[in-house]
Amino acid sequence: MSKCRAHLEFLTNFLQSTFPEIYDRIIYECDIDLAAVFTSTVITAFVGDLQSVFPDTAKHIFDVFLCDGECLIFILITKFITLQHDHMLEIEEDADFLKYIMYQLTKDCLEKYKMWELLELEDKKAAN
Repeated sequence: MSKCRAHLEFLTNFLQSTFPEIYDRIIYECDIDLAAVFTSTVITAFVGDLQSVFPDTAKHIFDVFLCDGECLIFILITKFITLQHDHMLEIEEDADFLKYIMYQLTKDCLEKYKMWELLELEDKKAAN
């Protein structure tokens, strides 16, 4: 099994067990595959938008990515969903819901939280 497929299975299990209403909305109401939603999130946010809007943050993510591998991206996605869960459920239109996940979720979290908070790096927190 490819690493990407394994991470998508992890994300599927995470959403089904932790946020079933988000999972059900994506799969059943919006009728779209998780891979399509979150692959776009990774490519758009971490590669495109993030580099142009938050270049320093993009560098830090890339540094951690080099050390910890691709699981970092999926750790961040699960954290983003956890932090924005309530807001996501407030979005009424399915098209707006998907646009938020695919294009705005990452930006909102990176604007609200520091990277060490998102990655739960306790030693950084103590230093600040």
